[in-house]
Amino acid sequence: MGISIHQRRRAAALFQRALVEGPAVLSELAGLGGGGPLLAPGQSLLRLHERVAEVRSEPAPICAVCREPPQPGSACILCCCYGVMCVACLDRCPTCPLCRCRRCSAALVPPLDAPPPPPPLPTPPPPPPPVDVPSPLLAVLLERLRHAATVSRTYSCVFVPFAHALLQDGEMAAEVAAWAAHDPAWAALLGRYREFFEASPRLAPLLQPNAVRDINLAAQPGWPYIEPAPEQEDPALRGRQDEPWPLQSPGRGFTQEGLLSQSPRLFQELQFMVRRWEQALPPPPPPPPPPDPTPVTPPRPPAPDAPPPA
Repeated sequence: MGISIHQRRRAAALFQRALVEGPAVLSELAGLGGGGPLLAPGQSLLRLHERVAEVRSEPAPICAVCREPPQPGSACILCCCYGVMCVACLDRCPTCPLCRCRRCSAALVPPLDAPPPPPPLPTPPPPPPPVDVPSPLLAVLLERLRHAATVSRTYSCVFVPFAHALLQDGEMAAEVAAWAAHDPAWAALLGRYREFFEASPRLAPLLQPNAVRDINLAAQPGWPYIEPAPEQEDPALRGRQDEPWPLQSPGRGFTQEGLLSQSPRLFQELQFMVRRWEQALPPPPPPPPPPDPTPVTPPRPPAPDAPPPA
């Protein structure tokens, strides 16, 4: 037998009254069904109302397990609302002793004279966001990048550490760590470079320890610096922008562009990343004002009777 829409509306109105007038209104749920079935939530609320009244009255109800009255402030109403249990017996029962529910749970009923809970502590204000101040080494590298963008037009400050990070030879580790912390795109692009070299039978031997170092030291001293390639080797001068630079240059060994352009697409992404760093550089500080001109004291006019200077 179902519940009519009319009964549902009356139950909803009764629940709204209980929110304002208190749980005593729930006693009217007993006659809400008119002799018919009562909503399961209504039945549970009615039993809850009865158990709360029992715990707050005299004599106190007995525990469903130990058959003793719970100590003040230790009475728990079982989840089925059919009885009361003391806190000490709650841990002893894996199932409800009354309805045999697989998981026994209960709600602790505080005494009427229980002190109100202390007010919550004021929430401290959140700390200010950290100021993004570059490390001293990164500040030096960024200044070199600014100089490369405006004066030298060579990006050795980025390309050389990137090449050593690709070779994993341990050289320039501080510069590699500074650039990696500056932009997460560094590590992602470096991983794709490494995969490209490992998959190439021609380039994979260069990843062996000291493979590039020995050839470059034989060409000229100055390791771990890697020379840039001569400008005349730029394939763009021949209209071949999609080709790599020569891997080695006479008298220089392996060059920056030679190592990093073997995948023209990855080399283009590396250049775009550097361009993005350039655009994010703050403007340089204004030049200091010129010093004040030193006042010049004019020579004193000669006295009228003084002889002319020799």
